[in-house]
Amino acid sequence: MKKLAIIYLLCLSAVAGMAQDIHFSQFYNSPLTLNPTLTGLADGKFRIGGLYRTQWASISRPYRTSSIAFDMPVQKGFADGDKLGVGLVFFYDQTGEYNFTTMNVNASFAYHKVLDREHRHYLSLGVQVGFTQKRFDFGNGLFADQIDGSLAGTGATAENISGNTIFHENLNVGLSYSGRLSDKAAIYIGGAMFNVTQPNESFLNDGDQSLPYRVSVNVGAEIGIGKGGFQLLPSVIYQTQAAADEINAGLGFGYKFKNELQTIIGAYYRVGDAVIPMVGLGYKGFNLTFSYDANTSDLKQAANGNNALEFSLLYVMPYKKLPNQPSIFFAPKF
Repeated sequence: MKKLAIIYLLCLSAVAGMAQDIHFSQFYNSPLTLNPTLTGLADGKFRIGGLYRTQWASISRPYRTSSIAFDMPVQKGFADGDKLGVGLVFFYDQTGEYNFTTMNVNASFAYHKVLDREHRHYLSLGVQVGFTQKRFDFGNGLFADQIDGSLAGTGATAENISGNTIFHENLNVGLSYSGRLSDKAAIYIGGAMFNVTQPNESFLNDGDQSLPYRVSVNVGAEIGIGKGGFQLLPSVIYQTQAAADEINAGLGFGYKFKNELQTIIGAYYRVGDAVIPMVGLGYKGFNLTFSYDANTSDLKQAANGNNALEFSLLYVMPYKKLPNQPSIFFAPKF
């Protein structure tokens, strides 16, 4: 009963509009939800990818989140070395007994300004615009005024609810630097602000529940080792929204074979919450990665050992002939 009560209260908080933005453990494999500036920052004609996350499989309605995105660089019509990134990103999230769902669609744009003659360093500015729909089912849960000491319903709610569906606009912006420091080292540093307009997401007629800003800063690198295909791929992200903070840091160890096969293993740690091992495989533009969140916080009791499983699949369509600029990776390529 205690576990059910914990999960139940989390569901109530979500419907009250107090939930934070969604996020993925594989943040490095979700570029358009990580920072708008990553739009079009890919070594190919276009990039398409998706992620799927399922969490707390032991409860009756597990939390599920999915995302799919497409983006591509446009170089014609811009100054030598500069390029425009254009893309579209969609995600869908479903949580809890209220069948609380969030659907988000954003158009994403970024301008990448080259900083040197060799096209090794870029400064990027990005923006995303779109809309969000949030919805819940009245029949799948109880409001506070319907609950007595035994968690039994006592009749219709008296809450002043305008409806079970809301829409609001999205505006996200970002700034980043990406550069190749040498033939064996590349680095990415970026920051973004989400929910710039702080839209109202209250379900109450007279409610004023503004969605808080979310600020995200992340750093990643690719470091070649020796003369072979070994790589170190460290990355870290820090996010803050309202009273919630998150740090997720880790290291991937990759190897590129001569037949275009690539492998990676590694682990991340979300401070105070979970250890996240990951493994990935890539071949001819396709990259598949699996990760698992092993909770280290008190939530592991509510999860009953069923934490979060996440997998991603990305594809980058290669150029027939690579442009005269080096590859730049901000994090694991997977």
